[in-house]
Amino acid sequence: MDYHEYYRTSGIAKEVRRQNIFRIGATIVCVVLVIIGLALGVPRYAKLETDTNPAFWIFLIVVSILPIAVFKPLKAFDKTWSGKIHRIKEDEDVSMTYSNKAGGTRKIAVTVIHDSGDVSDIVYKGKSADIANNYYKEGDRVIHFAGVNFLYNLDSSAGEEICLFCGYMNHELRCVRCKKPIIALRGKENDT
Repeated sequence: MDYHEYYRTSGIAKEVRRQNIFRIGATIVCVVLVIIGLALGVPRYAKLETDTNPAFWIFLIVVSILPIAVFKPLKAFDKTWSGKIHRIKEDEDVSMTYSNKAGGTRKIAVTVIHDSGDVSDIVYKGKSADIANNYYKEGDRVIHFAGVNFLYNLDSSAGEEICLFCGYMNHELRCVRCKKPIIALRGKENDT
């Protein structure tokens, strides 16, 4: 079975579609609210103040960018691809909020060379970095399914499957932590 077909029939595509509708819908609602706020607020503010207050404009810029940062609507245009892990690089970043025993956040950058020749760098931080460090090895064949956070590792010898949404390792068909569907292609990669 082709992994694209398996993705569509496994329930993951339905979950990603649901998330994408929420992402785009929430972003549109926020943008409309910002436009209404501008339409009502700017003329009123201009009448009250004679000179322009920079704090007002900074506030408008931040409020305008916030929906894109929070809801990540561009993730709705993500594509499915497969490739091979070229490099796994570990880095410490002490400025992050999550911390390990050393006082910094663990970051793992996974560099993947797609079958088409493109290159992707995927950065996992905090607890996700621990999962990535244990689940991925250089040279492993991976699949990135559109709209999910973790790569599916075709070469993993772990007895568990990774939840592509939250990274939790499972033995079930649904993730024990987030209740989203688990994809299980072990033994099916030769059919692709």
